[in-house]
Amino acid sequence: MIAAALLTVAPSHWDAANYRACELCDHRMHDDGDLVCCCPAAVAPDRWRPVTVMRASIGGCGPDARFMRINFDSLHA
Repeated sequence: MIAAALLTVAPSHWDAANYRACELCDHRMHDDGDLVCCCPAAVAPDRWRPVTVMRASIGGCGPDARFMRINFDSLHA
């Protein structure tokens, strides 16, 4: 029973929970249920790209969400 209470090691891959910034970003859009980025500066020459591609270490926005834009006032309206 003690083993059930032990914490599990976090997965080494980057899971969807890490895309919260993208869910809040003004550049986000949903395409058939998938979260995609539409930031012109990040996805050019394409119109959009999957968030998983954009936030990868070599993606246009990268893990630090360089192009994230949020109107924080709209979150509290």
